[in-house]
Order: sequence, then C-alpha cells, then structure tokens
Amino acid sequence: MPIRIFLAETLQLQVSEFDWGTWDYILSWKDIYARYLDNQIAISNVDKNITEMSAEEKREYKSNLQSVFLEYLVTSAIIVAPDEFIAISDYLNNVSDTEEARNAGFVLNPTMDYEWSVDGNMTESNDLNAYLTSLVFRTTEEWKEDIQYPLVKQKYDILVNWLKTGYGIDIVKIGNAIYE
Repeated sequence: MPIRIFLAETLQLQVSEFDWGTWDYILSWKDIYARYLDNQIAISNVDKNITEMSAEEKREYKSNLQSVFLEYLVTSAIIVAPDEFIAISDYLNNVSDTEEARNAGFVLNPTMDYEWSVDGNMTESNDLNAYLTSLVFRTTEEWKEDIQYPLVKQKYDILVNWLKTGYGIDIVKIGNAIYE
C-alpha cells in the first residue's frame, strides 16, 4: 500500500503533442483521476461535487482509480503476473492489427487511445496492465467479444482466478459495478 495518499480537488498531468504545422511540441495540461509516484498516490475529484456525479461519471471514476492503483501495484512489484499468464503470449513478435493482437492473446488498454500491442512496446508489464485495466473498466457483458479468442479467454481466466485466490480480489465484481 502507498505510504502517503493525497486527496485533491484537481490533479493534472503535463502532456506534449507534436504540432505538424510548427514542427514543435505543444505543452498542455490534462485533468487526470489519480497518479502514483514511488510510495505515494494522489487522487483527484475529492470534493463536494463527487456526490453530484452521474452514474456513468461514477463508473468512469471508479474504473480509473482502480486502474491507477493496480498499475501502482504492478510497477512496485507488489503483484507480479503469474508465470502461466506470461507464458501464453510471445512478446518478441510484434502484431500489426487488432485481430492479430487478439489472436496472440492481447487486449486493448481502455486508458489508451490506440492498440498498445501494435506499437512495438510488447512487455509483460504492459500486457498485465492492459488486462488489469480492462478487468476494472469492463463488465462481463463487455468482455464477451474478446473472450471468444482462445488465448484471451485463457489469460482472462488465469488472472481472475489468480487475483481471487492469491489476493482475495474479485476483479470481475469490480468491473461489473454499475452505479445509479
């Protein structure tokens, strides 16, 4: 667990985007839900407005917080992917599209705007983070399409069972949480 937890009204991250017109990077600020660093985590939107969130905003908030916390646990090596999970996919051969990614056992990370596995960044931790993030962002119904791919189903089952038996975390229940 993080030693320090900071509760904030707003939390931002500086991002840079390449501007093809000026051939330069443009810096801007992006609101984020949470961020971790070493042994601390900061959480945003902790103010009176949190009670006024819509059901969809609450779900997005929950999913993002859980995702950042799980990524912190992976980065800190508090949780490490089981060997059976890692053994399924080949991290040395790049995939070129979504269909190939699913056939190779990779899923989309919902916090990214692109298919992470096709950008040549094939690592065990990126794979684990993509699955963990997908597990907290997606309901069982939303997993149905990806579960049709045998390697995705196999890795999904390994992680769900591993988290439940090894850590007492029912990650499917977290993903299925719907707010009114």
